[in-house]
Parts: sequence; structure tokens; C-alpha cells
Amino acid sequence: ASTSMNTCTLSVSTSMNTCILSHQQKTTDIVFAIDSRIQEDYMIPPPPPPSPTTIRSMLS
Repeated sequence: ASTSMNTCTLSVSTSMNTCILSHQQKTTDIVFAIDSRIQEDYMIPPPPPPSPTTIRSMLS
């Protein structure tokens, strides 16, 4: 009985570790994706939205 208990505990903890590891991996992937997006934004600065004064000067 004690042997089967140990096996059960081991399998549960292993699957838990795998779950945590895969979760961390997903988080890392997301962070990398955000990082690359931020780097792209810095390399290619997006055009600033036209301010009301800019629109007025264009119209006048």
C-alpha cells in the first residue's frame, strides 16, 4: 500500500511540475512577444496622432 501511495504522489507532483513549467514557458513566450513588439515600436516610431492645433493650421 505504501508503495502505491508513493507512486501516486510522485506522478501527481510530476504532472504539477510539468504544468508549472509549461505555464512559465507560456509566460516567457508572451514576455518575448511583448518585448519584440516594443523593440519594433522603438525602431519605427509611429506617427503621432494629429493634434487639434495641427488640424486647425492645416485647415486655415
